[in-house]
Order: sequence, then C-alpha cells, then structure tokens
Amino acid sequence: MMATYSLTHMTGKPAQANRIAVVQGFEAKRRTWIVLLVALFVMIMATGILWPVLSTIAVLPGFAAAAGTYFALTMRSKAEPDRLWVSARRDRMRSDAGLFFVCGEQVDPTFTQVYCLMRATVPNPEMTVEPSEPTTLPAGIAEPANPETEGSW
Repeated sequence: MMATYSLTHMTGKPAQANRIAVVQGFEAKRRTWIVLLVALFVMIMATGILWPVLSTIAVLPGFAAAAGTYFALTMRSKAEPDRLWVSARRDRMRSDAGLFFVCGEQVDPTFTQVYCLMRATVPNPEMTVEPSEPTTLPAGIAEPANPETEGSW
C-alpha cells in the first residue's frame, strides 16, 4: 500500500480549500458560500435599518451594502495578490508600525526629552587636573560645604 502525506505544511493551503460545494444546483467554493451568507446578513441588516425611513426603496441600499461586502471579502490586495484585501487591511490595522516602545510600554516621541549620554571615562579638558597640583574646580561648580557630611565625590 502506498503512503500518503499531508502537504498543508508545504503549500499553506488545506486540502479542503479548493473543493466545490453544490447548493441547489449552483457550484461554488465553500468560502464563496460563506461570503454570500455574510453579504446576505449585511443586506438584511441595512434594509431593516433603513426600512422605516425609505420604505421599499430601502432594498436598494441593502443590495449596495451586500455587493460592497461581497467585493470587500473576495477582492485581492494590490500589494500582495496572494492575500485577500480584508486580511491585509486587518493586519495593517493591528500592526504597531510607527509606534515607539520602551521596555514594553508605548512612548509618545513628541512628549519626550532628549538627553546626551556621555561616557564618564572620557576626560573633559576643563576638568583635567595634574595629581601634583592642588585640586581646583572650574568656575560654576561649587565645593560642598562640609565634605564629611555631604559625602565624597
């Protein structure tokens, strides 16, 4: 007996994806029937909401809503033709592109301050003092009043 293998992990599509279903003599893929049912639901909801306002003319916006739903769920993305437009749009909405995170927290870059971090081991020409000379601080830096109580530098 010959061995059979599942190719789903290689192709990315399950075996049921391209099977045709026949309903009342109409042949279509399973996904197409699901999309038609969703579009029918949208049409009934739109017609039901607009019926008190527009009376029988409310059927026209219902058909327009159903057609829009059908095309939105079956149309392919222009950037990625192998993906549906709806899934590409959903991924774009869920994406965190353009957001800044620091330690897992979202940060608004317009409300942050910029600091310049420098290494402490790089000598500053103004602070360079020879060991044989008495220590003097540059102008603008005051010595602590009492080194024993203030702590050491």
